Amino acid sequence: MPTNQDQAASGQPQEPSLPKNRHAEASNQILQFADLLSLFVDCLIQLNAAIQLPPRADDTGGTTTTTADPRGHLCLAIDALRRDMYRSLAGARQDVDRLRNALERRLESHEHNCRARALNSTAARSDCVIHSLRNTATNEVVYLPSTVQELRHLPIAEVERYLEALGEKPSGDDVEKREALKELIGIAAALEWPIEGEEE
Repeated sequence: MPTNQDQAASGQPQEPSLPKNRHAEASNQILQFADLLSLFVDCLIQLNAAIQLPPRADDTGGTTTTTADPRGHLCLAIDALRRDMYRSLAGARQDVDRLRNALERRLESHEHNCRARALNSTAARSDCVIHSLRNTATNEVVYLPSTVQELRHLPIAEVERYLEALGEKPSGDDVEKREALKELIGIAAALEWPIEGEEE
């Protein structure tokens, strides 16, 4: 299999090496923690269900417990506490599941963007294809301009729309916004932006 050096010597385009995703290791550790937390909550739920109250006198054929019996009030209070605890633990379990799903989506989008930016970093000509990114909060695909040429001639309103779609707040003047989008996409080549009012 030819290496990048062989491809460079033969004049063939080199396949970019993918940069290490800095978020991947940390995200995987958080996912592992979420799994452990989920397991812990499940154990608490099972423990809560396994707790057996001692039999009351009226359950064993003995003296009927009256409402004035302190032990009867205690059993009712413990029963209510167990029900509240179960509801709280069930809610915590759902929260952990939602957190884990959100982390998985974020990790997936980061990995996708890492690969896309590595490919976009080689786009040096106006006809080079631009690979789409994902919004890291929603994991939705943001379909970018098809080529560097299209990116270069985007109206500033479209530049702002793409920045917002990728989770960034547009700031600065028009050139700074265009540069921010270019860097976010991963294009390393310097681009000459059109002058305002320039004919396309």
